[in-house]
Amino acid sequence: MIGGHKLAALALASLALAAVATALTGAPIFAQQQQATDMKLVDAGFKTRVAINPAEVARLRNYPARTMFVRTKGGVRKYYYVDPDNCQCLFSGNEDAYKTYRDMITQAQALPGAMGNGSSPENSIIQEMNADVEPDYMMDDNFL
Repeated sequence: MIGGHKLAALALASLALAAVATALTGAPIFAQQQQATDMKLVDAGFKTRVAINPAEVARLRNYPARTMFVRTKGGVRKYYYVDPDNCQCLFSGNEDAYKTYRDMITQAQALPGAMGNGSSPENSIIQEMNADVEPDYMMDDNFL
């Protein structure tokens, strides 16, 4: 089993390699934007769990892709974000990590020249989290 720090380092290395591959291959802008989102989640304090085999990648696809959602277990709220395509990983964070991430994207959209559709990032995230997603035992600390 890989330790927490080694796993985080592996996830960051994976994101960095994906970024280099994207730059070299001219991958679509969407992939670059997704990598930026993944990196913001890590910077905000979300833990990264990388799928290491085809069965785990398949399990990732059972959850809303590239959408923040929340689960409450034992009175504790945890926030999740799944990227099944780029890093093939699950990001999980607590309330503080979520608030930090929310503040990061809010600040980025407030910058001059930032594009948006007029809705607030917080409302978008809340709408995404309120989507009808069935609770699953796999969202605990032993997900992958």
